[in-house]
Amino acid sequence: MTTLAERLAPHLSGVLVHPGDPEKGMKPSNLAPLPTFASQVQMPKGMAEDLAEQAGLPHSDFALLYTEAWLHLLTTVGGVELVDQNELADLRRAAQKQEHRRNQILEFHTPCGATIRAMVKDFDTDHPVVPCELVNHNCGAR
Repeated sequence: MTTLAERLAPHLSGVLVHPGDPEKGMKPSNLAPLPTFASQVQMPKGMAEDLAEQAGLPHSDFALLYTEAWLHLLTTVGGVELVDQNELADLRRAAQKQEHRRNQILEFHTPCGATIRAMVKDFDTDHPVVPCELVNHNCGAR
């Protein structure tokens, strides 16, 4: 199985399509190929490997290196979690099954048996337990 970076990297040496901005009436447009990646093809044999070795890089595929770096930036700085479309579809189906439980009035029980009712948001449990200190009651567990 190829990684996302391995699937994207070959496209860096060709024309990239910018999606435009529909809100501003701007249509998608082609961006010129990046010379950094096109020049690698024209390097003498072994030059890319030498450059990568001198720079301490893990390999000499510069398009792949840049793609890996961009994806790393997205996940570490951008706060983006990259999820495969099939996995995302599974997660969405699972969430949909629980949607009716997103906001509910639930009964909370303390260890001593006291009960309170409260509206709970984004919570998914049938029997939530809260510390006795959060409930004003005659506690038998203290």
